[in-house]
Amino acid sequence: MSWLSSVVERVTRAFVTDDVTPALDRLSEALKGQDAAARRLAVQQLATMRGDAATSLLAGALRDGDAAVRETAATALGERGAGAAIPGLAVLLDDAEPAVRRAAVAALDRIGAPRKEVLRSKLGVSTSPVLPDARIPELLRRATSDADPTVRFAALSALPWQGASGVGVALDAWSSWGEAEKAQAGGMLGDALVLALGSRDFAHRRAIVEALGRTRGPEAAAAIVAAMDDDDAEVRQAAVRLAAEIAPAQALPSLVARLDDSDDEATSEAISAIVVAWKAGALDAGDADRVHERVRRIAAHGKGRAQRLAAWALGEMGRVSAVATLIDLLDTPSHDLRASCCEALGRLGDPRGVQPMLDVSALTEPLVRATIARSLGALRDPRAIPRLATWLLIDPDPSVVAAVESALDASCGDAESASRDALASSVAELRLAAIRRAAGDARLVRPLLASLLDAPDDATRNAALDALRRHGVDVQMLLHHALGQADQREDRRLFAIAACAALRDGSAPRLLERILSDTSEPPAAWRLAAASLKQIGSSEALHVLKKNAEHANPIVKEAVAEALAPPPAQ
Repeated sequence: MSWLSSVVERVTRAFVTDDVTPALDRLSEALKGQDAAARRLAVQQLATMRGDAATSLLAGALRDGDAAVRETAATALGERGAGAAIPGLAVLLDDAEPAVRRAAVAALDRIGAPRKEVLRSKLGVSTSPVLPDARIPELLRRATSDADPTVRFAALSALPWQGASGVGVALDAWSSWGEAEKAQAGGMLGDALVLALGSRDFAHRRAIVEALGRTRGPEAAAAIVAAMDDDDAEVRQAAVRLAAEIAPAQALPSLVARLDDSDDEATSEAISAIVVAWKAGALDAGDADRVHERVRRIAAHGKGRAQRLAAWALGEMGRVSAVATLIDLLDTPSHDLRASCCEALGRLGDPRGVQPMLDVSALTEPLVRATIARSLGALRDPRAIPRLATWLLIDPDPSVVAAVESALDASCGDAESASRDALASSVAELRLAAIRRAAGDARLVRPLLASLLDAPDDATRNAALDALRRHGVDVQMLLHHALGQADQREDRRLFAIAACAALRDGSAPRLLERILSDTSEPPAAWRLAAASLKQIGSSEALHVLKKNAEHANPIVKEAVAEALAPPPAQ
């Protein structure tokens, strides 16, 4: 009998006894020997033995000079889930032999707790979530850059089992590969992600759903649709959103069923996803009619976030049959719902929405006014332009003013450019003719306001004022409002002061005196108010100037002195 056979016989006999210490001692001696075949056999025998002592010997064998010994030891340590062996396995990731590196990857994969937990979940065994060892995803990340493609692929397919962090690492690694290798590995990664969806860790499942949304392989669609019924709300939300993008036809029945859900968030998720499916063309004519009517009813009679989203969705669906419902909802006390309705009316582009939005504009908060301005800009209806120009001068909220500017630029920009030279002509007849034409084009309200200020003579000023009245712009009311409110932004303040002077309004001196007396006004407003009083030139205006000749504010005093100074001698 050879020495090797005698060792195996003694070890085998030891297994039938309760005390395995003699066998461990002999196997330990074999691992120290020079015979590689004996060391391989010793490691194979150790793999069948339980206990810390056997595990310790296997961990030592990871440093053996024979590749087959290292490979077998790594595999055995992985099968027994030996977390203590992780440092030794990490060293093997740099082993010269690809087979050893693959074995180290497989061992780290098996040591990762999620795989066992997932499989128990699949079998219906109730268990609490088991968190993976945080070291494993980063070690496997190293292996995804291995020179050998089989090692890279093994690491990639192992990562989805290693919790949410492992899923993230897998996506990062896969995304960094070349297109050909990404295509080759995509299906394998997708399969691993789908299997790992059995995890009881909701954060892990959520990460998997998001990852499937990025890989978008054929295996992803069914898994994401199934995840729409997940126990965790965040997993469901992610699945509903992605299902509508990736598999709208498959997801549609489940999405429509959710429209009747008593849970506001569930219904809201379904509405958002249905819009995605609608835009993807996933609904046939019959389905589209039924779904649109269901969404319209939620907008009309629903509540909460679902009602607001339904109103928004009607705009995204693009059917003008929803206009009447949206107009009716403008009377709602909810500012958020009103904003959603106005946004939808702008998207639908139906002129029936213009006047109702104008009617509610004064009764609502800045969010809604800004939305109305954007929607009216999208509609480009001339009826809205004078009102928008009014907001430009008097609305106190910067977000509304910015929205109005954008709306007027979109609606009027071309017409304003075309008329600019004629309205500013140095020839009076041409200038007045251009103003008369502008009286019939609401898109020229802003240039008419500018003409009122820049008018070189009374005829031009009066013509511009008359044209603005025809457009329904009450300039005097606007100026009184603008100068009387707390908003003291310099550009708007200076515009109103200059307009006071241009109008020669009887109340202008009193309004301008108020500017001179207000210590919170910008300095430019004081200077322009004094100059405007001089331009008005009435006895009351001169009285205001003289009254403020010794003003305590040095800037006001200087501006008044300049206004009262006699013109220089010719």
